[in-house]
Order: sequence, then structure tokens, then C-alpha cells
Amino acid sequence: MLGLAARNMIAAESAAIGDKITLPGLDYALVKLPAGVAVMGHGDSNSKSDESPATRVTITQPFWVGATEVTVAQWRYFTETTGYITRAETTGAGLHLLKD
Repeated sequence: MLGLAARNMIAAESAAIGDKITLPGLDYALVKLPAGVAVMGHGDSNSKSDESPATRVTITQPFWVGATEVTVAQWRYFTETTGYITRAETTGAGLHLLKD
């Protein structure tokens, strides 16, 4: 089932116009980020411990990233289409909300 998602991504990437693609069935846009140097974190005195110090990182290859957050409907479509099961579901960990 994950193969279907991979095939959709490959098909979408090959049909990409410039640096943006939309995944079929998800109505979800990805943008291509170029290779280069970026700064992660910051040295602000108010920053959290996992945000500092600012560190220069080198991205060696371009990569695709979601243009927006994933909606619950999009996540549901993905899991139902691929059969994906999260670690929380397989281990019983995580937050469980009770339904009336």
C-alpha cells in the first residue's frame, strides 16, 4: 500500500511545474526547497534549550516539503489509502481521547 503513495509522489513530481506539485487525491501542495546553507535555531536569550545555539547546516540535495500543515482529512485519506499504522497505534502509547 505504501507503494501507491510512492507512485503518486513520483507521478506528481514528474508532472511538477517548476518547484510546486500537488499530490493526487490529497489536494496537498509540496514545494521544492533548494540545496544550500541554512541556519537552524537561534541564539536569542529567550529561546528554548533545543533552539540554541544557532547552527549552520548544509542541505546537500533539494527536497520536497509540505506548503501547509496536513489536515485531519488529508491524514485520514493517507492512512486509509496506504494502510499506514502509527507507532502509537501499534504500541498503545500516546494520547487516547474518549468518545461519548
